[in-house]
Amino acid sequence: MENEQLQKAFRIAELIQLYQEDRLPEEEAAQLDKWLAEDPGHQQLVDEWDNETTVEQYMDTYLGVSDAEVAFETRIAPYLHRQEHSQRQYQSYWLTGIAAGLLAATLVTALWFANRKETPRVAQVNPAKAPVVYTDAGRNRAELVMSDGHRYALDEVPVGWVAIDGGTHIVKKEQGILGYDAAGNSATGTPRSSALNTITTPRGGHYKVVLPDGTVAWLNAASTLRFPVAFDGSAREVTLDGEGYFDVTQKADAPFVVHLDHSNTDIQVLGTRFDVLAYEDEPICKTTVLDGSVKVTAGTGASGTLQKGQQAQTTRNGTIRVVRADATASIAWTNDRLSLDRDITDIMRDISRWYDVSVEYQGDVTGRAFAGSLSRDSSLTFVLHALEATGSIHFTVEKGKVIVMP
Repeated sequence: MENEQLQKAFRIAELIQLYQEDRLPEEEAAQLDKWLAEDPGHQQLVDEWDNETTVEQYMDTYLGVSDAEVAFETRIAPYLHRQEHSQRQYQSYWLTGIAAGLLAATLVTALWFANRKETPRVAQVNPAKAPVVYTDAGRNRAELVMSDGHRYALDEVPVGWVAIDGGTHIVKKEQGILGYDAAGNSATGTPRSSALNTITTPRGGHYKVVLPDGTVAWLNAASTLRFPVAFDGSAREVTLDGEGYFDVTQKADAPFVVHLDHSNTDIQVLGTRFDVLAYEDEPICKTTVLDGSVKVTAGTGASGTLQKGQQAQTTRNGTIRVVRADATASIAWTNDRLSLDRDITDIMRDISRWYDVSVEYQGDVTGRAFAGSLSRDSSLTFVLHALEATGSIHFTVEKGKVIVMP
C-alpha cells in the first residue's frame, strides 16, 4: 500500500512540475485534471507549488513525513537499486522503479530542495559522517574586459546598460545575456575587428553572449571567451578556455573558428550547433555536434569531420577519436541539468566548478559511474544526498572542500 501511495505522490509531483514548466503533454494533462477534480486542495497545491509550507503539507499527506530530508532518507533511498552491466568495465548505479523520478526532478523532495531559498544550513548526510554543508548553486555571473582594459561585472550592471568599443555597441539585453551590435554609426565610425573583448565566467557562474555576427555563445562555469567586437569578411575567429555551447550563424564565405587555449585544437564550422568541453583539468577535449558539421584539427595536424550526433575526443598528444555522442548529456548544463551519465571523477569536476568547491579523494573511487541527471538549481547538499543514496559513494564537506570516499 505504501508503495502505491508513494508512487502516486511522485507521479503527481512529476505532472505538476511539467505543468509549471509548460511541458505537460496533452495526453498526460488529463491525468492531472482528474487528480485536480478529486479535491479542491489539489488546485491550491498547484497554485502554490513554490510555497514551502504547502509542499511540506503535501509531503506530510502522501509521504507521512513533514521534512524533506527525512522523506529522502526514509522513503526514497530504500528504493535505490544497483545494476551490474557486464559489457562495461565499471558499475553503473541506476535508480529504478519509483525512485527513478528522483534523478528526473520529479520527486516532491527534489522539487522542494531545488526551489528552497533560505539561509545556509547544515544537513546530516549520514550519521556516521561529518555533516554536509549547504552550498548555493551557480548563477548568471561574468566579467567583461574591453579592449581598453575596462572591466565590468555583468551581473551588477542593469539591463539596458550600453557601452561602446571599437565602434560596436555592447548592450546587456536581459539578465544573463550580453549582445553586440557591430553596425557602427556616424559618431563612432566603422567597427574595428582588431578591438578584442573577453568574457570570463567565475566558478559558480555562467553567461550567454550574442556575438557581432548573431552567433550565440553560452559559457559554462570557469570559462573564458575572447573575440573581436566585429568580424571582418574573411573569417570569424574566437578563443575558448573552458566549456562553451555555440549556435553559429551561417555564412558560407566566412567560416567560424574556435581556437582552444589548452587543447591545441581548432574547430571550424560554417553554421551549426555544437558544444566544446576544453577545460585545462579535463584529460580529453570533447567536441559534440548537435546540428550541421564541424572540422576538428589537432596541433599535430590530425583532423576529423563530425556530423550531427558525433563527438570528437582529442587527447593532449594530438590524437582524435570520433565516437557517437550522448548529446543530451553533453549539453545538459545548457538546460540547467547536472548530467550523471559518467564516472564519478567526471561528475566531481563539474560539481567543483559549478558549486565552487575543491575536491579531495580518500580511497579508490574508480569504476563508479551513475545515470540520470539533477537540476543545477539544487543545493550541493541535495546533489551529494542523491549520489550517496546509491550506497556506492560517500562524502563529507568541510571549509569549501568535498571529500569523496568509497
